[in-house]
Amino acid sequence: DKVSQVFAELEEETKEKQKQINDALFLKQKNIDTFSKIEKMIKRYREFKNDPIKNMDAIDTENVESELEQTEEELATLQDIILTISKEHSHLEEVLKRVANLIST
Repeated sequence: DKVSQVFAELEEETKEKQKQINDALFLKQKNIDTFSKIEKMIKRYREFKNDPIKNMDAIDTENVESELEQTEEELATLQDIILTISKEHSHLEEVLKRVANLIST
């Protein structure tokens, strides 16, 4: 009886540690994504600063709309993939829900 109690406590500790690890990994990925976006913005600003006329031509409504549509399709596909994985691996549901929330913003 005492052994099963100790075992149950260890299992609970393991679950808590795994949750902490998953939270840390989630935050790490969020920070990596944020950093990547900032780097891309800085690169675009520098390109614009170096040659504003050339880069003004690149801002074309059709391209922007096309890129937006493509990005929205990719986002929808990614959300479908996350949903599928979540259904197939219910033990990952909590983590995948946070990932889905992250990509929705």
